[in-house]
Amino acid sequence: MLVEHESIISQVFCDIMEKLTFMFGEELGIDELYPEGDTYHIVTISFSGFKKGNLSLIVPEGMAGEIAANVLGVSDTDERTLTLAIDSLKEVVNVLCGKILTELEGENPIFNLSVPEVKNIKEKEWEKYLQDDEYLAFNVDGFNVLLDFKIED
Repeated sequence: MLVEHESIISQVFCDIMEKLTFMFGEELGIDELYPEGDTYHIVTISFSGFKKGNLSLIVPEGMAGEIAANVLGVSDTDERTLTLAIDSLKEVVNVLCGKILTELEGENPIFNLSVPEVKNIKEKEWEKYLQDDEYLAFNVDGFNVLLDFKIED
């Protein structure tokens, strides 16, 4: 994480979550997080061009369905939320990465964003990420979320 940009990244994350997913986030200390269930999604997007780097977002599995329901404007039990949950997470990461890059570097530099990739992890692996001080921690409508943003020199 770019410590000098932590407040900008945190503000952009909370703003995107509120405007895109209608969910409200607040930054927490990493020591305030606790396991929530057995499965988590890590969504990663990389970028190149003016600078290279990546963004990773780790969310509990249940959060993906809620994001999809909110984005689609349907009940979280609607069949569409199950089929579009991962795509909704990918879209959030795509928008988030683009907005962070614009806030940090301005509108003139050109960046190429990759297609976001999703990997599932179990609770034990999630707990390893809690030991990584590169991650920002958030509570988003009761869900514990980890976010990492890296730019290579």
